[in-house]
Amino acid sequence: MTKPPSFFSEISAPISDSDHFAYRRHLFTSILSVAMIFSMLFGLLHDLNINPISNVHANVNYVYSFTCLLILLWVLSSPAHFQLKTALFLIASHLTFTSALINVPDDGFRAIWFYLLVLVAYMLGGSKTGILTTCTALVTLIASSLFNDLGISETTLTSIILGLVIFGLMIQVYTSRTSHYADLLIDKNQLLEKLAQEDPLTGIMNARSYYHIGEQLFELSKRKNQNLTILYIDLDHFKKINDNHGHYSGDQVLISVTQSILTVLRKSDVLARIGGEEFCILLPETNTEGGRILAEKIRETIESSPITIQNETVHPTASIGVAELHKKDNDLNAIQMRADKNLYTAKKNGRNQVIAA
Repeated sequence: MTKPPSFFSEISAPISDSDHFAYRRHLFTSILSVAMIFSMLFGLLHDLNINPISNVHANVNYVYSFTCLLILLWVLSSPAHFQLKTALFLIASHLTFTSALINVPDDGFRAIWFYLLVLVAYMLGGSKTGILTTCTALVTLIASSLFNDLGISETTLTSIILGLVIFGLMIQVYTSRTSHYADLLIDKNQLLEKLAQEDPLTGIMNARSYYHIGEQLFELSKRKNQNLTILYIDLDHFKKINDNHGHYSGDQVLISVTQSILTVLRKSDVLARIGGEEFCILLPETNTEGGRILAEKIRETIESSPITIQNETVHPTASIGVAELHKKDNDLNAIQMRADKNLYTAKKNGRNQVIAA
């Protein structure tokens, strides 16, 4: 009998869209925490006269800190509406940084907050959000300079605006390429996951998937006191088919047999190729008699489906062992061993038959 390798219970989880979202959500909580703490700190430093800014902007910082706290609690409580939460945070941040631009003229470096805002917008929202935030920041800088005395020379303001444009373009290129490579990585990992679970020749489950799902069905059947039956199928004299007709013909036989089996299965049944010419079927909520009836139907279908390959006709047959879950069984392997034993008996008794016990 083909036994499950030790790593079957350690299915690796490839990178997926959900993993990427979880990363962005974690990043958002970190940014919100930093924004909340430091805006509160700016307000306290002003009140303590350690770093005076302006009474208006100090109050704005307190409001901004409280807003970040509310958004943080919202993010932690639910993963839904991520884009809305991001938009609210960016709007609150933009208003706070605009307040700093207008109300703290003594700070010659206050425009730097818009650079950070653009960076965060790209990190959380991607290219479209980043571009919109960059344009909004540029409009705010230009409009504020026209309607307010910012205490910034035209040369400095021009440098700030040009620097923001260049910074935005650099982040746009970086974000675009990073997103592209992230999508490629997700696609490749999804392909690897599929290859790890699927038999490449027949397109059905491989042994790894079979034992993983089988253990889950076993536990569910035991817990709910439901029937579970295994069919262990082995094609008769398959080596002779390979020797007489070639391995290509052998592969075509495996593909054809797989399709024949699928035509008689229910949607709830689990078919897998677990070895060269060995197949197993998990039958949930099915007892031994039900498994035997289905096994006979499968055997007859295979026997009555000759395969013509390169002007040669191959007549495959199969031996099948049937076994049912017992109350004393501790794992799927216990049922598998009985099905394997019955399969061995079927072959010993002349092949092309079903043995159920």
